[in-house]
Amino acid sequence: MSEAIEIITAMPLAVPRPVPYLGPLENGVKINEKGVFTRPGNHSVYGVADHSVLVKVTTTGGAIGWGECVSVVAPQVVTAILNEMVIPLVRGRDPHDVVAIYEDLYNAMRVRGYFGGFYHDALAALDIALWDLRGKLAGLPICQLLNQTL
Repeated sequence: MSEAIEIITAMPLAVPRPVPYLGPLENGVKINEKGVFTRPGNHSVYGVADHSVLVKVTTTGGAIGWGECVSVVAPQVVTAILNEMVIPLVRGRDPHDVVAIYEDLYNAMRVRGYFGGFYHDALAALDIALWDLRGKLAGLPICQLLNQTL
């Protein structure tokens, strides 16, 4: 292995929206101190900003891959999952082992019921960054790498 995953950085982002997601707020809907509200029609929580988490993966040789996931609310949760659980399991691994890394991370929490939600959002952002990195290292488009994997 010529390079290893050295640094993974998770960056929560928020872009304020002029109009909340799904349109103007219904009568009586209040935005809390965190910028979050609940739509009465579907009882789901939304934020007044568009949130996402960017993930930057850097190898020992300086190659960089980028990934991203949408985090409708609380992007800090995805960032904490990455920083506290996921990144320590990935640092030092071969950046070409994208499928094995994803499967290991998925299996690490599968028995605890974490097969979706914030945990899976975190895995998705990292997975995208690893595929981007692998494509750059191999000098190939990701679609070609995926065809080789199938």
